[in-house]
Amino acid sequence: MNGLFYLLVALCAVMLGAVIMVPRRIYEFPFFMAAAFACFIVPQAYGIAVSQSAPPEWLSDLFLNCLLCLACCWAGYRLSPREQLLRGLRIQVDAGRFSIAGLILTGIAIIFEVMIWRLPKEALGTQWTGVATIYHFFSNQVFTGFAICFYCALVYKKRAYWIFAAVGSITPIMAIVLRGRREPAALLVLTIALVCFFARRIVVPRAVVVGGLLAGTIAVPAAQLYRQAAETGEQFQVFKRIDYGELFLQYSNPAKTSEVRNAMYIIAAAKTTGTYGYGAYYWNRIVFAFVPAQILGKDFKDSLLIGDREDDPTQVTGYLGYEVPNGSTITCVGDTFQQFWFLGCLFYLVVGYVFRHLW
Repeated sequence: MNGLFYLLVALCAVMLGAVIMVPRRIYEFPFFMAAAFACFIVPQAYGIAVSQSAPPEWLSDLFLNCLLCLACCWAGYRLSPREQLLRGLRIQVDAGRFSIAGLILTGIAIIFEVMIWRLPKEALGTQWTGVATIYHFFSNQVFTGFAICFYCALVYKKRAYWIFAAVGSITPIMAIVLRGRREPAALLVLTIALVCFFARRIVVPRAVVVGGLLAGTIAVPAAQLYRQAAETGEQFQVFKRIDYGELFLQYSNPAKTSEVRNAMYIIAAAKTTGTYGYGAYYWNRIVFAFVPAQILGKDFKDSLLIGDREDDPTQVTGYLGYEVPNGSTITCVGDTFQQFWFLGCLFYLVVGYVFRHLW
């Protein structure tokens, strides 16, 4: 086994040990990221390593970049915050306007979620474009609206806020139950935990933290099976049929989808060919998501794109004969490397520094 993998596991263990000692640390950026790495990255990385399906240098680059990214999460968070920026973040919030904003955002999100469901199936492919992306942007505000309404419900204890918080939770719950989506599940759980902390100073118990880590480790590989069962309406029976031992063995099967394997191939392809994006991919993603071609025109939108699409992280793996499976992610570990080499880990340092000011 690669020594860098053991260092990654050790760093995760030390940071999670600190969480178990003081459970409130799970709300802080570097420790939450350690939990994410432990549940999502480490099991898949272990499967790739034991499968011996990749050259040792590919594994070394993958594990080194993972280690650097997690270390930068901690290092950025340890930097001293600037007092000038802290003063700028101390904003007096009008309680009435704050609560009204939550109600409005929740209402808008529900309306656009209904509009998405009414779109024809051909408009909702594997990668949404056009009007679907516009609707999705507004429907995603449900998390902001839900957080505000839930906070107001806990603090001001009015029935209207509880009702809108319940309504706002319907969309993510449906995405979780009907489609087996992992991102809405994580956002919903994290939103509830953070709101309970800020509103009532409720800290997640130590046993829940440990149980959540174990559940998250199981949920990652089980999500694909759940989605497949959901297509036939058998999502509630799938848990009885899951062989959890076999589930983890799938990580070592090169034929199975693995987000960390995607990252490994992206890193290897970028290093082998010298193809780096230098931030072009991130700019193009912003343009793709937030510039509506229906309003401003396709030619104008295309004029804002920079670089060659063949150099995108999802395309560069083609040089090695590997295609990123539809529906899977490439992980930030992969795309930051493809954009900036090993220096891409500094992205995590910057994010950690930003969260140091917010917390």
